[in-house]
Amino acid sequence: MPPEYRPQYTNVINGIIQKIHDGVYRPGIKLPGIRQLADEFKVGRQVVHYALTHLAERDYVYAEPKRGVFVNPKLVPGRFYRLALLISNSNP
Repeated sequence: MPPEYRPQYTNVINGIIQKIHDGVYRPGIKLPGIRQLADEFKVGRQVVHYALTHLAERDYVYAEPKRGVFVNPKLVPGRFYRLALLISNSNP
């Protein structure tokens, strides 16, 4: 699917997965806030929230009330490739 027709949340998901892959967001680290992520990806806050919900369903991140969203410390190398492959049909 061409990038201009891809839902915005998939760009956020792929961006966060790529940063996990690159070591920017390491397991156990707190992600930036929703507003900061929205500014970074140039999308609305609800789009970021939706993307984080999908990442949480797939055990990439987890939320702690009143603390924030964290990268899952139990990530196994190679697990993030499956989600990226599912969303973008390409291996990062």
